[in-house]
Amino acid sequence: MSTAQPLLNQSIQAGLFEELVPVAGLAPVKEKTFEDKVQDAIAAIKQQVIDGRHLVVAWSGGKDSSVTLNLAFTALRELKADGIEIPTLHAIHSRTGIDNPVVELYNKGQIKSIEAYGEASGIPTRVWVASPNLSNDYLVSLLAGRTIMSVGGNSRCQQMMKAAPLTRIKRQVRAFIAQTTGVKPKDAELVSLIGTRFDESIARAAKMKERGENATEAVDAMDDGQLVLSPIADWNTFDIFTYIGWVRSEKIEAYNKFDELVDIYRDANGGDCMVNAYIAGKEQSRPPCSSRTVIVETKMYGQTV
Repeated sequence: MSTAQPLLNQSIQAGLFEELVPVAGLAPVKEKTFEDKVQDAIAAIKQQVIDGRHLVVAWSGGKDSSVTLNLAFTALRELKADGIEIPTLHAIHSRTGIDNPVVELYNKGQIKSIEAYGEASGIPTRVWVASPNLSNDYLVSLLAGRTIMSVGGNSRCQQMMKAAPLTRIKRQVRAFIAQTTGVKPKDAELVSLIGTRFDESIARAAKMKERGENATEAVDAMDDGQLVLSPIADWNTFDIFTYIGWVRSEKIEAYNKFDELVDIYRDANGGDCMVNAYIAGKEQSRPPCSSRTVIVETKMYGQTV
């Protein structure tokens, strides 16, 4: 063996066992607290209003969209307290007419709470409910022989009963904002607030990243000129549970106590607490519509509405 080989081995060993020296100037990453996440979300929403945009919340009645809606209320309430003129808060909701009766009754009660809170707090609020008309109703078309039953991955029913009505209602909201501000519909400044979170699933996170969603900046997520902000994008499920808990314990002011919201999830989880069901890996979504067993996701910037 040449004399070079032992020298090389000694050099490798010395490199492997050298003492690591910390790189100067690099501070450890500090994870945000729950309070920080709440304040950041409120600040992001407030900035949209300061920039002259009207808020449109995609609200389904579920836990994520309900938290997002209340964050919007909080942001507007704080701006109003600071003497800043606030725009009307718009909430868009889908009602197919074939939803689980318990969920439909719950949503109707929540809409009353939203409108009542808006009036009591001095925040102009309008809830827009998207429903299919008779000419584009899935069940009517099915009975008339104009379409076939949705099976497997077919989402014809979702397209007819949710997607199309939501697209129509969004045009109406834009036209309303344009009329009240004296501009053309295409020039109306609005931003959609959605309750999507990276923590929900790997698939959801991938879609959100593909669309460029984030919690602080409004983006053109669908490449159609409509801005979207995801204020709770970086929240995890326990952040959502904590927020709901703080509302129920009156640590956070809200348009509703969220008691019925918790009951809906408890019933969907077979009577288990929503937190316990999540920890056990048995968490279920709210009940689907009563017309089919295939559950599909309504596409409104990836948010179920």
